[in-house]
Amino acid sequence: MKNYKVIFTEIKKNNETIENLKEQADKLLKIPELDSCGSFWGNGKFDAQKYKSIKESITKDEEQKACELYAQADELRKINEILQCNLKASFCDSAINIITSILEKYEGKPLGEKTKEKIRNEGKAFNLTFYFDSDESIKVATLGANGCLDYVVRHETLYAIDKDGHRAKLLIDNKLQPLENIILKHHFEYVEKPKQKVKQIEKLLEKYKNACINASKLQGELNDLLPKGGTIHRFDKVNYCGENSFKW
Repeated sequence: MKNYKVIFTEIKKNNETIENLKEQADKLLKIPELDSCGSFWGNGKFDAQKYKSIKESITKDEEQKACELYAQADELRKINEILQCNLKASFCDSAINIITSILEKYEGKPLGEKTKEKIRNEGKAFNLTFYFDSDESIKVATLGANGCLDYVVRHETLYAIDKDGHRAKLLIDNKLQPLENIILKHHFEYVEKPKQKVKQIEKLLEKYKNACINASKLQGELNDLLPKGGTIHRFDKVNYCGENSFKW
């Protein structure tokens, strides 16, 4: 598992590449020039002749290349979606070890304001902040070098379970319970091969899309066969709203 800081740097690099790819594609499709023609909407002037001339100057090769660049950018965006999960999983794993080592010192003690302040200060030494969200869970986030929230990881939840996998209480009557039989967990999955995971999702998504389209057609044909009127139940429409139904 990569360190969350390494993953964060990778995400930033991918974002820069995404912007660069989109900029190249926009230039091929002459988006800046087209934007200079004005707008259809509002009171602004729109130069239809100039717009048409620019559109006609775009070659098929340029359109194809732009589509390829947009596709590369979209693939990186999807990889970043996976990396965001990895970042949170990596951070939460390291946070659990740190928080456990800190809380062990306060087992059996009431969680008063002074104790909370001591715990917060110990967390800051590791560039994280955390607090009890409930008797069974903790919220944790990253801190920057200045000790303020840096939003690399926002307040995520760590929840307590016992060794049998049941929810457990960290606090009872505001006293921190012994941690020897309590495990802190998080909900994030770490994916070893983000690019491969994206391809797997896309492959299955295509099957799902085709199945939905076919089901929608069959639903319409089936309802057409049913006599209209009377008490015969008609089949509900399949949840398919066009291509946007399969975007992620």
